[in-house]
Amino acid sequence: MDNRQLDLCNFEQSQKLKKLGFNIPCRTYFFYNIERTLLIGEGDIDNYNSEEWGDYFLRPTIVLAIKWLREEKAIFVYAGLPEFTRSAGLCTDHSYERLTIKVRRDSIEVAESEGLDYGLDYLLKAKRND
Repeated sequence: MDNRQLDLCNFEQSQKLKKLGFNIPCRTYFFYNIERTLLIGEGDIDNYNSEEWGDYFLRPTIVLAIKWLREEKAIFVYAGLPEFTRSAGLCTDHSYERLTIKVRRDSIEVAESEGLDYGLDYLLKAKRND
């Protein structure tokens, strides 16, 4: 996988972001064509995460998605490199609880992606329980 792919959200993350209301314009997006094949598009777009674009999913960078979680949902996702382990974590502003997930990966980008997954799943689970 090239480094650019590590910087961008995967399809599952893009789907979850759409469910949570992510709406920041992005240069890349996922979409289904007429044969229902999942493709990646690129170009100037506004908000393909709105309801009128049902089969389109914005594809932000991991960093932008993490920033959006922090600014819009008060979820702080971080990836750090302690001395012997790589870790990703989640801190919610609501409970002031810090959860740390230890991951053994080769890059900070992968740790950030796993932290994003955890933050998105946390929010979706909380949304289901409301």
